[in-house]
Amino acid sequence: MNSLLLLNSILIALQTQTYYHLRPETSLEGERDSCYSCHTSIVLDKKDFLPVILERRSIHYKKDVHCSDCHKTSGRLIRSGNPSQRDRIFSACPLYKRNFRDTNKINETCGACHKREYEDFLSGVHRNKLNCVYCHSNHGIEGATLDIIRPEKCSTCHRYPDVAPVKDEFRKAETILMASESYLSRIHEDMPEIFDKYTKKIASARDSMRTQRHRFSREDITSNSNYILLLSGHIRKEITAEQERIKVRRIINTGIGIIIMLAITGVLYYIYQYYKWRRTLNRK
Repeated sequence: MNSLLLLNSILIALQTQTYYHLRPETSLEGERDSCYSCHTSIVLDKKDFLPVILERRSIHYKKDVHCSDCHKTSGRLIRSGNPSQRDRIFSACPLYKRNFRDTNKINETCGACHKREYEDFLSGVHRNKLNCVYCHSNHGIEGATLDIIRPEKCSTCHRYPDVAPVKDEFRKAETILMASESYLSRIHEDMPEIFDKYTKKIASARDSMRTQRHRFSREDITSNSNYILLLSGHIRKEITAEQERIKVRRIINTGIGIIIMLAITGVLYYIYQYYKWRRTLNRK
């Protein structure tokens, strides 16, 4: 009996210590604080313990997204940290979880904030097959980067070697876009017309690739990647041609400047010789 009491005391102490270290750094998020008080508990099962650990690494945590922004029922959000609301929060938790048992419900919940991405997803190849959580995770939420395209996720439905080229196309397009943006940033003042012309096209191309991250049409991704490669070629070609024109203009301007300087020097020398000759005549 004493052993059980001792073990229980240790567990409670560890629970308190875990909560202390993982609780929000400010107490402004009363709702989050209430959630943490249970979901950091090592007494709970692993599934309920993990959310808080993962959430600290989540992109949502960095953006100050609250627990109730996703875990809500009938649009009702509990944002109060007032102790009088504690029972309501805890009693609502099982209901909150029900929102995440249905794939469409998950996607609709995410789409409430990520409207553009949700629309792209609904017109993509994975609609009705996957939910947002499958790729982005639920608590340790990852952004829409290439890192989420990886074997352990894609291989459940595809041969990963068939998916890897799509990721390579994304990476190639991103590399080319960044290089093109770098080219353009260097000509902002010297070539404003080219800068304005291609900055809009690069922005449009980047927007298209952003759309494909959720539509995930291999044909469209490859097509956009090829277009970006072609666009980058045009940018480099026009910049190189304009640089040559600028170089020629500078050479011509330098030549004209030299000729003008020589002409001025010649005129001044002539005037100097003329007055020198006049002084010589006056002495005689």
